[in-house]
Amino acid sequence: MKLPILSSIFKKTPPREYFLAFLLREEHVHAVVFEELGGRIQVIGQGKAELPSSLETISQEGLLSAADKAISIAEQSLPEGIQTHKTVFGVKESWVEDSHITKEYLGKLKQMSEELDLQPIGFLVFPEAIAHLLQKEEGAPVSGILIDIGKKTVSLTLIRAGRIVDTKEVPLTQPLTETVENALLQFENIEIFPSRLIIFDSNDKKIERSFISHHWSKSIPFLHVPQVSTLSPDFDTRAILFGTATQMGFDAIDLVKSQLATNKAIPAEELEEEKEAVQAPEEDIEEEKEEKSLDTPKEKEDSNEEENQEFFGFVKDEDIAKTEPPHPTNVRSDSFEEIPEEVKETEESEPLGFTISGPAFFEGAKNTFLKIKSGLPRNSSFTKSIFSAFSSISMPQGNKLIFLIPVILILVVIFFIWYIFGIHASATLSLTPKIIEQTQAVTFSTTDSTDTNSGTIQSSVVSASEDGKVSGSATGSKDVGDKAKGTITIFNSDSSSHSFSSGTTITCTSGCSSSLKFTLDSDVNVASGSSDPTNLSAGTANVNVTASDIGTDYNVPSGAKFSIGSLSSIAAKNDNPFSGGSKKTVTVVSQKDLDSLATQLTSNLSDKAKEDLQQQANSDMVILPSFTKTTLVKSDYDKKVGDEASTINLSGTVSFQSISYKKSDIDAYTKSAMQGQLPSDLTLAPEGITYDVEDLSVKNGTAKANLHMKAAMLPNLDTKTISGQIAGKSFAQAKEILSATPQFSDVNFKLSPNLFFLPQILPRLAGNISVSVEAAHE
Repeated sequence: MKLPILSSIFKKTPPREYFLAFLLREEHVHAVVFEELGGRIQVIGQGKAELPSSLETISQEGLLSAADKAISIAEQSLPEGIQTHKTVFGVKESWVEDSHITKEYLGKLKQMSEELDLQPIGFLVFPEAIAHLLQKEEGAPVSGILIDIGKKTVSLTLIRAGRIVDTKEVPLTQPLTETVENALLQFENIEIFPSRLIIFDSNDKKIERSFISHHWSKSIPFLHVPQVSTLSPDFDTRAILFGTATQMGFDAIDLVKSQLATNKAIPAEELEEEKEAVQAPEEDIEEEKEEKSLDTPKEKEDSNEEENQEFFGFVKDEDIAKTEPPHPTNVRSDSFEEIPEEVKETEESEPLGFTISGPAFFEGAKNTFLKIKSGLPRNSSFTKSIFSAFSSISMPQGNKLIFLIPVILILVVIFFIWYIFGIHASATLSLTPKIIEQTQAVTFSTTDSTDTNSGTIQSSVVSASEDGKVSGSATGSKDVGDKAKGTITIFNSDSSSHSFSSGTTITCTSGCSSSLKFTLDSDVNVASGSSDPTNLSAGTANVNVTASDIGTDYNVPSGAKFSIGSLSSIAAKNDNPFSGGSKKTVTVVSQKDLDSLATQLTSNLSDKAKEDLQQQANSDMVILPSFTKTTLVKSDYDKKVGDEASTINLSGTVSFQSISYKKSDIDAYTKSAMQGQLPSDLTLAPEGITYDVEDLSVKNGTAKANLHMKAAMLPNLDTKTISGQIAGKSFAQAKEILSATPQFSDVNFKLSPNLFFLPQILPRLAGNISVSVEAAHE
């Protein structure tokens, strides 16, 4: 609602009045102290306090403590002895029902106001205030999904044409995009979501990028990939202040598309200087009044739209905690002061805002018509014939207006004739298209021609080769080390000698951790033992041995016993311990490492290959976004499998193949495939058929996919009949008439020539109005 404002802004000492905007967010509270000075808002100070728990669960004492802290910080910039009392509350949408704060939350605000000595004068709902400011900045009602990201919760508000449809609040889980996607599924009875995400309370560019790159579930009804935009961190504060200023009649232009700044209070002596600086001479004020009086119907219509903004809950000089807010339809009323009779007489005696005073009248009329001339086409013969004659007229001496009156009358008549026959206008109707969808399986064949009946689209193979280098880490492992060595003594108790060749395996049977294997380093012959029972002795021979494997386990101690094959008469032992056995695990190159590098090289070069393939396409060629074949045609690894290494380098060439098709072929295919589904009472919008290639698969050089087609249909309109219906109507009246058009979204009018002083009224001649139709885009 519009609140009355003081008209005496040029008083010698403008009164100072301080206000407090108090924002209750889910996880913190924010206080902003501002001053009304000369009809404009000036921010004095800000304070913020985090809540120990969520706004819904926090105790009243905890809420009061945080509020007191935030307000105290914000009031530090106030002059000494000054406190704020008049307060505007910014609340969540769940706190409001039927334009009223619910009793539960109204009690909390009332207790807070009593404890902190606050006088509530109004409240605003966060999403509504944000939508209001966005509409002001963008020049049109906003449709989108507002995503408010907190530390523990995420709130989603569906906004359609500037109005709140529904709000969902869910716990924050990771990743954030999945939390938002699950929350969107909770909205009920939504046929189409607006394709715009508005992220708020996040200054992290990674979040915006995650939403841009996210692949949305097909169960979420977006018409196309949603656009993502991020609001500045102070947007909620600016939105609340902008709504407050708008409702209280203050100047809020500084809050539109600008960062919120905190200003210091202006001393009283500087205030007087500012007042003198902004006061204009009486003549300038009169010119400003005349300019305001020439507001076009369109400007009045815009003004009415601002007055008709959704009710924010303001009550002037009343405590909203004690008074029921008036119903939105009854809160606006315009008051007018009675015009004094002497002013009326002056206006009646001075039509068009000036008196007939000789030279002043003549020069004013001449300047006006020269401005008209500057706004018309320079090469117009009509323009030259009228204005060249008038511009050559000079003011007769002696102030003899009797000679001027016929000239003025003729020019006025000529002007009105020109206004009737010379003004043209265009009306561009934006209609919401009716979308008809169909999915068809198609085959991109490099051997067959395009055939609608069989779903075949003729295509050809395109290829590109790319060179590149990649590096990677070796991940294989193996054990390396030395084999233990030593000397054994072989004992032969047999009556005959035995010979053993180099490499013969012996086994440790005693004194070792396990049955370790060793081999003889050289050939050896062991003499026979004694056959005399009274003097038994064995034949012996010493020989060097080497462990069969690496490792410290083969460093056996002295006195170990060994066997050679299955001979029971042969045995061996070592007098001295074995030594030299060692083992360690090292990193080596595996085949998996080489394969991984080849895959990485292919991936790194794929974007470059797509660019090169696209450069091969002409205006009628489309190349599929996926490759049908990739081949590593040349590879040069600096390591081979089994080499000990920490890194591996690969230089190679990869060949990429894809499939291209003619755009004209697939356009003809989609039109033919969709033809049977298009209603006869509708017409196809310009560029009305769009398609996406989905689920692409390649087998044996043939690509198969699903072709998802959409046809945007508009109603058949008789533009000549429409021109006749809106001829001579104001822009507002014409828009109301055209709003009955099926699938109507909006209309844009344009006058030609578009002169500043012309009223926003369409020509009376229907033939001077051209009507065109376009598809509305979200």
